[in-house]
Amino acid sequence: MDMHNIPSEIVIALISGLYAFLIMLWSKMDKIWKAISMIQKDYVEHDVCSERRKQCCFRLELKHLENDFREFKNEVV
Repeated sequence: MDMHNIPSEIVIALISGLYAFLIMLWSKMDKIWKAISMIQKDYVEHDVCSERRKQCCFRLELKHLENDFREFKNEVV
């Protein structure tokens, strides 16, 4: 099959279809970037998470409760 015998209508149809697809994809990119930014906004790395856990005010209360529980357990036994 010789490439020079392709009708110009087919070439124009293929190019315009590709162009229409790219325009459609470009119009959806705004929604795609918004979805990606929402995912990245909630993302926290493990190092940051462990540092935040160390600074949590409830951590001290938890330690006190653990100590109270151990004391109570020792008293019961």
